[in-house]
Amino acid sequence: MSFNKFSVLLLSVAASFHTATTLAQTEQADLILRNGKIYTGNSRQPWAEAVAIKAGKIVAVGPADQVMGYRTGDTIVVDLDSKMAMPGINDAHAHPTWGGLKQLFQCNFPASSTPVQIKERIGACIKDQPQSQWIRGGQWSAEFFQRNGIDSPRQWLDAISADKALLLTDDTGHNIWANSKAMGLLNINADTQAPKGSSFEKNPTTGEFTGILLEANGYIKSKLPDWSDAQYLQAAQYAVALANSFGITGIKDADANENVARAFYTLDQQAGLSAHVGVAIRISDEHKKNIFDMPQIMRIRDSYRSRHVNTNFAKIYLDGVPTSARTAAMISPYKPDERTHADNQHGHLLLNVDELKSALVELDKQGFTVKIHAAGDQAIRTSLDAIEAMRKVNGNSGLKPELAHAEFIDPADLPRFARLNAAADFSPYIWYPSPISDAIESVVGERARQAWPTRDLLDSGVTIVAGSDWPSVVPDLTPWNAIEALVTRRDPSGQHAGALWPQQAIKLGEALGIFTQNGAQALGAGELTGSIEVGKSADIIVLNQNLFAVPVDEISETRIVSTYFEGNKVYPAQ
Repeated sequence: MSFNKFSVLLLSVAASFHTATTLAQTEQADLILRNGKIYTGNSRQPWAEAVAIKAGKIVAVGPADQVMGYRTGDTIVVDLDSKMAMPGINDAHAHPTWGGLKQLFQCNFPASSTPVQIKERIGACIKDQPQSQWIRGGQWSAEFFQRNGIDSPRQWLDAISADKALLLTDDTGHNIWANSKAMGLLNINADTQAPKGSSFEKNPTTGEFTGILLEANGYIKSKLPDWSDAQYLQAAQYAVALANSFGITGIKDADANENVARAFYTLDQQAGLSAHVGVAIRISDEHKKNIFDMPQIMRIRDSYRSRHVNTNFAKIYLDGVPTSARTAAMISPYKPDERTHADNQHGHLLLNVDELKSALVELDKQGFTVKIHAAGDQAIRTSLDAIEAMRKVNGNSGLKPELAHAEFIDPADLPRFARLNAAADFSPYIWYPSPISDAIESVVGERARQAWPTRDLLDSGVTIVAGSDWPSVVPDLTPWNAIEALVTRRDPSGQHAGALWPQQAIKLGEALGIFTQNGAQALGAGELTGSIEVGKSADIIVLNQNLFAVPVDEISETRIVSTYFEGNKVYPAQ
């Protein structure tokens, strides 16, 4: 959008600049942000020049001359120098603590790494951790082995180290690559049965384990020595500081155990939590006989809720991923698997519709908003069937279940989202032509070209929330690539031509709403944050560029000048 067009837009909302929304003039501001292009996210007053803040709350929004009336001798006044400010980003689906643990304590390499680079990295990690029995890390892509002619991933790792137990997670966070030492310590042998929903891949010719453990990350984690409380706390601190640096002031941990909940709670008790945090307690560990231990889930919720930590969320995994693992549940079959020679695969559901319905009924009764991992169209349909059955039992509680990833949605199921008050939870950070989309197309065919129907869902009245899913697939928490991809459906880096289903592109204002107001609602904080309005928390970010004034293919170049959480500047760190 050109600057002239932007000027017309400003003129069209001029009344909002010259009419301040304020509390009683008796309020005196601790902080005033002035001389800015402030995008409020409030349709009644879309733009403002200044914001006054008192005790972490917004007390005035509007033209500078009126807002400056809240100034006293003690008020800090920040000149925004005509920069754009907007509500803080709310990431509705991430794994911040796992990301922190990965960055701080594991052996990391990007999914684009070559075999030589992975060998060198693992060798360096072994040298750096001489006392460690386990070397954990990642990431690798599902196509790595076939692309590099590796017939036995297990033996390939054995050649690097037969003495250290090597466990490497893939870029989806679902699958594990292990060497023989690790499999021995995990007691995985010829007689071992994989837990429900998982499989231990075997060579179709020799019958030997390949070292690839599909949909087994949760199972494997339960067998390993856990991180210490101090490490969890350090990881949470790291992740929140990283989030603030990208303009994130709210984040939902989409797969939390008790240690994750405790880390955020402890951080909040220490006055060190600079974000609104949602904790989705994972309840469907496939290896457990009783996967819905409601007393345990409720104990975790009640023990670790605090001022900035909302524990009224739960996470259920219903299927896997539509990569070469072929674990996302699909209505129509995948293309044949060249590695295992398997045909007519549809993926699989970890729960049937009755099991899912029973869990949803009880969780909804107890006040939990449930996030269901459902990538394939069969998983989406089963989720909606279970939600519909839940509504018949409980009525509409007002809680909005979230169908996470929702990559493939059969057109017949689109209108059911709004009718059943269910949200689509998207991670639009890879929504463009790329090696990832090519890999998905290699297993699902042309269906990959019609993934994530954003425009259709919005037009059907469906609530969409979005998150990074970090550290899965993406290297960091930045939302700006995702916002650009929502608007263009093109590769923000410009490395790959074309667009992924461009008819599903949405407007910039809609994309910002998904990452601000909708994200706040997903955190159970819609009345508290998500827009710049009087009475709301002063969660505000200042950008290096005006999103409405630059070409849409430059949105991804956005950087954060400063982040305010409850009126306190948390980035750059003071």
